[in-house]
Amino acid sequence: MKNLLLIDGHYLLFRSFAAPFKFNSSKGTPLHLLTMYLKYLRTYVEASRADCVLVCFDSKGKTDNHQLSKEYKANRKLDYSADEDNPFLHMDNLKIMLARLGISYIERPGVEADDLIASASKTYMNANIFIGSNDTDFYQLLSDRVSCLKLNKGNVEVIGSQNLVELYGIMPSQYVRWKSLVGDSADNIKGIPRVGVKTASKIINGEVNKELTEYQDIIDLNTQLITLNSELEIPFQLEDLNFQSVDLMNSNKELFNVCGF
Repeated sequence: MKNLLLIDGHYLLFRSFAAPFKFNSSKGTPLHLLTMYLKYLRTYVEASRADCVLVCFDSKGKTDNHQLSKEYKANRKLDYSADEDNPFLHMDNLKIMLARLGISYIERPGVEADDLIASASKTYMNANIFIGSNDTDFYQLLSDRVSCLKLNKGNVEVIGSQNLVELYGIMPSQYVRWKSLVGDSADNIKGIPRVGVKTASKIINGEVNKELTEYQDIIDLNTQLITLNSELEIPFQLEDLNFQSVDLMNSNKELFNVCGF
């Protein structure tokens, strides 16, 4: 069985862009971003022993979830002016580099990378799936063949179903319900008042009987926002995603020169 690495492309873009050092090539290419992206790619590939790789990017602008809730990700910046320090200005260079490495990528209007990853996890049922992201929404996908790779100071922590049990006392099938109670500050999803991580776990497991009727509308909306769409068509055969490039192991300078940076 092949190992398929699915990378949350925008998560890695922002993490790479946040590098404390900044330097450009003589042509103005932001090599700090590409250098860090390569570093994390190498880390993910080594941790997953990937045979296949697919990078999934968010759509530009708003998605279906923004139609469900005006508050959804309202704490995040969607638009940048051209003269700002803007990570999205560097997407073309990033895609050039991925293409040179032989790494496929996918994006779709109005669709988040999370849903593309969920759909790919379902599409490639005959592969071991490793999801490269620190987004905990992916915990709902965990199974005996799906794991998450969490970056922690340059190292990788492999998160599986058992880790979820140890962390929160719940199974992946209970995660959406659990998070609909707790909320998600990263996505500006408000949880139920006075229901924290531990209380939510006890509610889920029937250890606490808390009346939630008055919050049912909030729970229902949160459930819609948190549940990933795994029914999207992914236009690749698994063989199309084979990772055979040796460039990841070569010097950055060599790769950047080949890419014309």
